[in-house]
Order: sequence, then structure tokens, then C-alpha cells
Amino acid sequence: MKHLLTAALLLTSTQAFAVQTSFLCRTETKEYIDVVSKGDNTGEVLVQINGGKFLEGFGEFEEPVLFLKIPLDNGVILIGYNVLTDKAIVATDIGGKKTSQNMTCQFRD
Repeated sequence: MKHLLTAALLLTSTQAFAVQTSFLCRTETKEYIDVVSKGDNTGEVLVQINGGKFLEGFGEFEEPVLFLKIPLDNGVILIGYNVLTDKAIVATDIGGKKTSQNMTCQFRD
């Protein structure tokens, strides 16, 4: 239940952003994906992969899955995170090359 509330807060209430919401994911190939709310009620997020530069994205919460889309110059990164199971998938389409990987994620307290 805590995960559902946190996910909903990540994308909705302005008051929820008084404390920044974030979660961390780890892929099957040991890459890290860090997702942080931008601090307003638009559903905008910042996504960082393996400590690189922050990429801007946006998301929607459809219980129990948090969907994120991170547009790139030559493609897109899509993340679907089931907040009840902490299981997620990341899919990319970059320059026509498509990949997908399973991940595990966890909200930060």
C-alpha cells in the first residue's frame, strides 16, 4: 500500500513534492536507473542511468503500474514499474534498435 501511495504522489499532488520522491532500479546487466520527481504536479521526472547525465521524462500511474517515458534525440526509453511487486521492465528504441530488460526497483524512504 505504501508503494501505491508513493507512486501516486510521485505524479500528482503538489504537496507531495515538499519531499522529493525517488526510486532506484537495477537491470539484469547490473546497470542502475535512478528516477526522481522534478518537484511539480505535472508528472515530470529526471532519470539518470549509471550516474550519467539526467534525462527529462514524464509518467503516468495506472494502479499498480507506474509508466515512464524518456524521449531521446534518436529514440525513447520506456519504463514500466509494478509498485506492488517491485518488478519493472525497461525498453529502449534508439535509432531503430530495440532492447528490453527486466529490473527490480525500490522506492527510497
